[in-house]
Amino acid sequence: MRIVVIIPNAEWRKTAGVRIRYERIRPRIEALGHSFALQPIDEAMAAPERAGDIYLISKCHDVRSLLLTRRLRAEGCAVGIDFFDDYYSQTQDAAFMHLRAWFRMMTAQVDFGLCSTPNMRDRLVRLVPDLPLLVMNDPASGWEGAALADRLRAVAERTRASRVLDIGWFGIGDNPYFSLGLEDLSAFAGQLLQCRARGYQPRLRILTNRRALDPRRLEMIARLPVPCLVDEWTEEAETALIADSLFCFLPVNGQEFSTVKSLNRAVSVLAGGSQVLSTGFPLYQTLAPFIYRDLGELLDHLDADTLRVRPQTLADLGALMDSLGSAEVEAKRLADFLETLPRPAPHDWPGEKPVIVLQGSRPQGEIHKQVQRRGYLSAASPRTTAKLAFDLSIRSDPEGQFLDVVLRDRSVARLSKHWRARVSEIAPPKGGDPQPTLRLTRDDLPGLRPMRQVSAPRHELEEQSRYRPDMALMAEIANLIFDTPHLFLSESSSPYWSPEIEAQQNGAAHA
Repeated sequence: MRIVVIIPNAEWRKTAGVRIRYERIRPRIEALGHSFALQPIDEAMAAPERAGDIYLISKCHDVRSLLLTRRLRAEGCAVGIDFFDDYYSQTQDAAFMHLRAWFRMMTAQVDFGLCSTPNMRDRLVRLVPDLPLLVMNDPASGWEGAALADRLRAVAERTRASRVLDIGWFGIGDNPYFSLGLEDLSAFAGQLLQCRARGYQPRLRILTNRRALDPRRLEMIARLPVPCLVDEWTEEAETALIADSLFCFLPVNGQEFSTVKSLNRAVSVLAGGSQVLSTGFPLYQTLAPFIYRDLGELLDHLDADTLRVRPQTLADLGALMDSLGSAEVEAKRLADFLETLPRPAPHDWPGEKPVIVLQGSRPQGEIHKQVQRRGYLSAASPRTTAKLAFDLSIRSDPEGQFLDVVLRDRSVARLSKHWRARVSEIAPPKGGDPQPTLRLTRDDLPGLRPMRQVSAPRHELEEQSRYRPDMALMAEIANLIFDTPHLFLSESSSPYWSPEIEAQQNGAAHA
């Protein structure tokens, strides 16, 4: 098998998720006789030939993953999704409308799914009961038992002698949708005050991403009840932090998003030779024999030299880690799972019909260009103000008597023959060079009505009220003049979406 993981961009290779989940398993997959590669989605979109026969979409929540999935499955490739996070089950939250729509359309097409925890699997089973799923644990890094034992012993002895308690916290400190990361640290940090009552001086070191260190979070850090040092996260700094800390503090809040996260931070700490103190939601229950839930108990064990992770318990810890996160075991489970999957029957797609991507409220220039480079058409809707070289845009008569479809030569060539004959050169109302234009009237389109441009300044409530009917009319226009093309909506903002286009797309996927 040739396995390819599609990632958002080349920079994504440097992230902790890629390092832990994919890079640790790669050599084990290759040892089984398969290839395993990471490919940024822009490269996959542009590639003249496919690089694999099984594809895994990882954190690519935009229209390109839909386009790529349709093309790859037409070539006989099995395509799946690695579900890192739960942006899909919170149906009452309007902030995730576009992500839930992406989820519905992708799961209607793909052949399988992966996730990293039983909690996430259970949630996915409720949402997509017929999708084959595999829980693939995040692989643990290996360790040198003798060196780890020496380090554990040295850190514990140093802490008891100096009475200085080195504590670590690391991770992504922010999230665009949820209060977590540094907010969790701030919410639970009061528990660290117990150190002083027991005669220890706490010393906290924080490693996080630079974006998270905005004025609000910096003030939050400044108000922590223990002294701390803040540095930017790197893989090397994380390794050193774990090795030098008596314990790492990993609080978990009770939001649904947080309760399905993977075990990888706790696994990294234990494999790196430190204790784990985790308060809040019991995310790491699977590792319970080696996880502290109470700081007082940890300090009791420190004083008695009976810490849960110590030289005498490393054999048991190793056995548990192998059962939960052995790279060799997880690679074999993944390969076995993928080999049992049926492959889609190859078929001609897109065939003779054009592929049209209707750009939503805030088009991304790079996605627009990648769509066009693939030979697809990028169409503007009245709900965007972006100044891009669209293949199709709309000028609407204020009275609603006609509507001009402004085209480029490449889109004129894809029109149905009847409509191509009606294209003429019409200059814009405010002057400029004539452009290929198809004028539609009510005789052509009984539902024709004015479509007003985005107001300046933009009024969100107004935009929300116009979005769905305008997108439905745009779909009607595209279906009329291109004879029911392959129509996709590119939308990266909520609560904007078009159920009409989604229904057409899902219907085409099952045709």
